[in-house]
Amino acid sequence: MLEPPDFELHHIYRALEVIAKETDLIQSSLYRNSLSLSKRWIKENGLEQKLIVTYSLKYRDYHSKIRNSQIERALKVLNTNPSTIKKHRQNDYKRFIEKTTCTINGEVAVKEVYSLDTRLIER
Repeated sequence: MLEPPDFELHHIYRALEVIAKETDLIQSSLYRNSLSLSKRWIKENGLEQKLIVTYSLKYRDYHSKIRNSQIERALKVLNTNPSTIKKHRQNDYKRFIEKTTCTINGEVAVKEVYSLDTRLIER
């Protein structure tokens, strides 16, 4: 009689993560220069429109590279010169930096504390 396998849940999740990365790597190498295009007519509020959706693996990789370099720049600014962090634009690397101006008890703090916004990075 066979014994039941002795796997822990985190081992299974890790194996699935590795498989997903390998599948993504294979897919991106096969379809690197291809462009996915989908067209559809939609009718909304009496107005008929043609909806065109495109997806490119090159463009995805390009934006991923930009995002990772912005996260690295945000970490560098946090570690070297946090006084330069005041305002940020929509696509600025400073958008990954979170500012806290109150204490744990909810009191208004005089100093501002800057940290990396992990919730925004995980999205």
